[in-house]
Amino acid sequence: MWGAQATPHNPHGFPNTLPFTLGIDETTGLLIQLPDAVVEEALTKAYEAGSVLGSNVAEDGIGRQYADDFLDFITRTLDPGPGSRASVLEIGCGNGYLLSRMQPLFGSAIGIEPGPQGRQGAARYGVKIVQGFFPVPELAGQYSAIVLMSVLEHVQDPANFVSGLCDYLAPQGRIFISVPNEGAYIDNGDVSTLFHEHWSYFDLRTLRATMARTGLRIVTDCESAFGGSLYACLSDDATEGATTDSLHDNLRVARAY
Repeated sequence: MWGAQATPHNPHGFPNTLPFTLGIDETTGLLIQLPDAVVEEALTKAYEAGSVLGSNVAEDGIGRQYADDFLDFITRTLDPGPGSRASVLEIGCGNGYLLSRMQPLFGSAIGIEPGPQGRQGAARYGVKIVQGFFPVPELAGQYSAIVLMSVLEHVQDPANFVSGLCDYLAPQGRIFISVPNEGAYIDNGDVSTLFHEHWSYFDLRTLRATMARTGLRIVTDCESAFGGSLYACLSDDATEGATTDSLHDNLRVARAY
């Protein structure tokens, strides 16, 4: 039936509507949702209740394809040196399926997930998952690989967040990132991609510019072979920030949107 549908009512005290203000990070050209305390409070409660938005990896179907493609990127770009597979930390590990696939590749594996699906996944897949928001006291030492799949778009200050991961990254360690590729939506002015859960809307140019501000070296970045994602691998070698030319291009595209 064509026409406006009835407004849904969210359960458990969650608001039916929230404010949304779109802005631009003038240092990178990244499209962002501007910070709002009301939205932040609602999202914290939603994540604690197990809300999931985006690709939820799973044992079969499309979820398996998401996991397979990102795992292929990770294994291809791991540092070949000794110790590169000693340990892995996955932040925002969801149901634990991807972590269970990585566990045989590393000496040890641990995940962090604020929602109850992490606890359920730990029992199902036999992996260690701590329930909470990163960082948690249970994290000790450093990790040779840190993985963020469909996480960074949920962070208000992604460059600062990734920079902070250096405290948990072992020497010659690598950080692996997967985010939705918003390039086509931005180029076409398509607002259907805007969600309260997403603070950042990356295309390949702005992902590269944002990661250049972390102080880490971009080992490689690319579009995914499956699922409309962007991948990046970072190491703890110092690097330069985004160039002025690339910033001008990024700002031009963002303002056109």
